Amino acid sequence: MSERKQLLICTHNRGKLKEIKAILAGLPVDLLTLDDIPDLPDPVEDGDTFLANAQIKVRSAYAHAGLPCLGDDSGLVVPLLDGAPGIYSARYGGSQSEVREERDQVNRDKLRAEIAKKGSFPCDAYFQCTMVLCLGEGEEHAFEGQAHGQIIDEERGDGGFGYDPLFFIPEHEQTYAELSSETKNQLSHRGRALQALKAWLSEHPEVFS
Repeated sequence: MSERKQLLICTHNRGKLKEIKAILAGLPVDLLTLDDIPDLPDPVEDGDTFLANAQIKVRSAYAHAGLPCLGDDSGLVVPLLDGAPGIYSARYGGSQSEVREERDQVNRDKLRAEIAKKGSFPCDAYFQCTMVLCLGEGEEHAFEGQAHGQIIDEERGDGGFGYDPLFFIPEHEQTYAELSSETKNQLSHRGRALQALKAWLSEHPEVFS
């Protein structure tokens, strides 16, 4: 019997890892994280698009680990703010804190302040996720997902991470942070990109067979 193949998930973000593992559960592959690969360098994500940054992640990881890699770049896009925070979503507020929750809070505070300057709440916005599966040098497959909603002027909910407490889904009358994990995984930008990936893998079972 052949050994199960491995897939390296290119993120240190615990929230992302939880979502990805939940959605990819059941695939005939062992999921590894960056913490499983010692001395793996963090690449400089200096691309100017979500796709470019996702490619930077997987190419760096593949070059050092030699394993199939899955990486994504995601962000919040607010048309009122000319697309900001966009690819700079994770560092929008400029916080230098090493604590993710503190950086997230600074980002949310800046977002509310910028929207208040230019418009009003609720404010239309969407999350974008571009995910890249790297199976080898020059062998990459990209998958995208979007989720549309509104930014509200109060934080609601204890789940999720990042901008989730401000991202309101009118159809559910809840923010991302108020949704159950199962519902968020169905609706979210990352969930939709991962479902596209799973659909592609179902058409190409040889990838992890």
